[in-house]
Amino acid sequence: MREYQKKRRDILGEKQFFFFLDDSILHEKYNVYRNVSQVIKYPEPVLIADHPWEEDSVSLHQGTVLYCEDEKLFKMWYFTGRGGSGICYATSKDGLKWEKPSLGIYEHKGSRDNNIVLSGEQAGGRVFMPSIIKKGSGYEMYIYIKSKGLYRALSDDGLHWNLTADRVLSANEMGELGRHSNDQAKVEYNPITAEYECYHACLIAMPNEEVVEYDNEPISRRVIGKNLSKDGINWTDTKVIVKPDEDDPSSMQFYGMIAWAYRTRFCSHPFHIGLLMAYNCVKQVIEIELVCSNDGEKWTRVDRNTPILPRGQKSCWDEGLVMTSCCPVRVGDEYWIYYTGRRGRHTVFTPRSIGMARLRLDRFASLDCPQEGYVVTRLIPRVGEKLSLNLDASKGVAYVEVLDPWFSPIKSFTKQDCDPITADSTSKIVTWKGNSDLSTLEGRRIRLKFYLEHTDLYLFSLL
Repeated sequence: MREYQKKRRDILGEKQFFFFLDDSILHEKYNVYRNVSQVIKYPEPVLIADHPWEEDSVSLHQGTVLYCEDEKLFKMWYFTGRGGSGICYATSKDGLKWEKPSLGIYEHKGSRDNNIVLSGEQAGGRVFMPSIIKKGSGYEMYIYIKSKGLYRALSDDGLHWNLTADRVLSANEMGELGRHSNDQAKVEYNPITAEYECYHACLIAMPNEEVVEYDNEPISRRVIGKNLSKDGINWTDTKVIVKPDEDDPSSMQFYGMIAWAYRTRFCSHPFHIGLLMAYNCVKQVIEIELVCSNDGEKWTRVDRNTPILPRGQKSCWDEGLVMTSCCPVRVGDEYWIYYTGRRGRHTVFTPRSIGMARLRLDRFASLDCPQEGYVVTRLIPRVGEKLSLNLDASKGVAYVEVLDPWFSPIKSFTKQDCDPITADSTSKIVTWKGNSDLSTLEGRRIRLKFYLEHTDLYLFSLL
């Protein structure tokens, strides 16, 4: 256990995150309400289909965007066409203006003047969901080949790929049911647990429902399954982690999901945040919901009525649906979320394009206090040296009080000692009469009490 904790510290440092996406860290709250943020969309697509081999569509609900710090370069692997014809590559210096380099790797209609890095013909079937992971100086790719399963490929440069012969997860192991299945499979590497995590759609019959036949093949409702692996080759059995419940309409399904992890001291597991593609199969629309989990298995939909990434308004290029399988890319004090959008509904094909939406760093959801209120946390087992807040108190004021386990204020860390907080900041250090040092509390279990007035509180972290 000590070696595992040391590895976590070595990888991610000592910072611990405490989000307010659910009530798991709360003991009490008064006159505050939870509010899911909405992203700010870049008005036009950042990438469109403008080459013959892209077949009118480019997609990132089946793709990956990475920022490579050593090269100061954004890299995108995206899906082309209507039905898994291939994977292409683009680069950008600013994340907004993208170039499609001529790579000369694969031939398309007699010419190698294209940006194709993997073709369906080479993979032996329709290819979906390229998950690109940068490890060391090389890259790993996990792709889903229709009706076959999940395969792994390796590359030194991210362009020339060696597709390993053996699949790592079969279609049956991933819950495929006929052709109406999981071309939505995304793999990420979790550095906290040193595990690969595969999130994918699979089809099950819900309670009191029958698997019905469509076009001579069985189909039922899409749910989200998860598999884990230590080496990326040997995987656990699929476990269903998110599915519609009694509060959902019968038309609700989940088309796909992506998630990533943060460290926290409230439990032994990392805290996960995810983006869930909620699909209403009657209205034929897809929007992105915010989800979270304290253990990676039991998930909470933060607000099923408020998408964090909604469809565009009428006449917008993404009015029909929005989808993503990309973890947010950090750019300065923001997260950039790349996504697929199109005008048409799910079963009415219209060309797909790739857009970008911005969100202030870690501001997925907040506890908003429109007047005066407070929040008291559960016991925090270990204390850091400093307390940092992600909040917007620019229209009001906030104070923080440190309490002992019995809710009594600790001397020198009372509300009266706390210097007023009136900032709009993603990393505001709290001070008490000018002192930010919490090291005198090391070894003690504490609670925090946040006094809020016209303030939005997103998270706190211990450094």
